[in-house]
Amino acid sequence: MTNAKLKADDATILKKLRALRSKQSQQTVARALGVASRTVRRWEHGDSIPRPHQASGIQNQLELTQPLIEVATDTRFTFIDLFAGIGGIRQSFENIGGGCVFTSEWDSYAQKTYQLNFPKTHEVAGG
Repeated sequence: MTNAKLKADDATILKKLRALRSKQSQQTVARALGVASRTVRRWEHGDSIPRPHQASGIQNQLELTQPLIEVATDTRFTFIDLFAGIGGIRQSFENIGGGCVFTSEWDSYAQKTYQLNFPKTHEVAGG
């Protein structure tokens, strides 16, 4: 691997770290990655760079902080779907202009059916 390629990769990793840090504290990032807070601080200051497995962890954490579904801007209201079952209430709310931002269902079979009924959506929490 060339030195220029390594530098470009490092810059990408640090950009992702900055994006993650804009959403989470240094301590939270460190805990999630299994490193000390001072290690994250050294990465931020350019004193060291994350190892490949840590860079992968940064990417994973960043993805977890991103909304899994973007609610359309033309929704009249947003709602959460608790005790969701297979999504009957959600369908009704969406039919009148709502946008679902969170779903919770504990039954694994209902979760599978829900995800089939709403394939391009956020994960179903619970279980």
